[in-house]
Amino acid sequence: MRASPGDVTVLTVAANSGEALLNWRDAWTPSGCRLLVADNGSSDGSAGKSGVPVIQTGGNVGFGAGVNAAARACDTPLILVTNPDTVPETPASLAALMDFHKAGSISGALLLDGSGKRTASGGRWPTVPWVAAQVFLRAKPLWDGTPPNWVQGALILAERSTFLETLGGFHRDYPLYFEDVDLCARAFAKSVETRFCDGARFVHREGTGAPAAGAVRLACFHWGMWKWFDLNRPRSSDLVRRLVMLKCLVRMAFFPESSPERHGYAAALSALRVRVAPKLPRL
Repeated sequence: MRASPGDVTVLTVAANSGEALLNWRDAWTPSGCRLLVADNGSSDGSAGKSGVPVIQTGGNVGFGAGVNAAARACDTPLILVTNPDTVPETPASLAALMDFHKAGSISGALLLDGSGKRTASGGRWPTVPWVAAQVFLRAKPLWDGTPPNWVQGALILAERSTFLETLGGFHRDYPLYFEDVDLCARAFAKSVETRFCDGARFVHREGTGAPAAGAVRLACFHWGMWKWFDLNRPRSSDLVRRLVMLKCLVRMAFFPESSPERHGYAAALSALRVRVAPKLPRL
């Protein structure tokens, strides 16, 4: 039997998301789906103002942990994980993705930026050469336009049971970044297919869902880069850890001590040295 929009709950995580969360509500409501927000201790009141059902996570637990909490709280067979800055291009976008989705799989779709241009919707698996090239050069995107190994956490459709029970949700060791790459790697290991729908289009206005926090994002990105190898390619873990630490040391030399970039790389370096994830700030 074909699923209807009422069979899916669209989830997102609020972290002082402000106007973006209200835009998210307004964009998804015409699709006929249910909505649910996990509030990570926001202090701006945006979650309450949205009028959408909200669960409190008890603090800034990160995107993945917030999504897990929301998924556990909903009662529809399907969940659609989104960022608060990810919205359907049209009300028909959700129906197109649901028609494409195959039971027991993970589905992603085409993401556009705010200007309508195609943006990163997923990518290839990270490799040691990809990490090594970043030490002195700008990181090349993992997305290369081919069917991806993993799909962006900004938009993932799955059965609630597949996400929570088969895959165990997002891994707790990723505060921000790489939790989507990890989820799809675990899906691959369990023979859960990751599928990509070019025919369903969504807009990801990246960076508008929460205030800019450059230092925290840098620290979590570089932690996640290593942690993915640690959990999914353990034979390369030590080498990748050394490469990422070297990258942080090199990059720190280019920024003044008071800059958020310097603080971000320093926080990543500290986390990698002691193998403890960076802490997210209170909101």
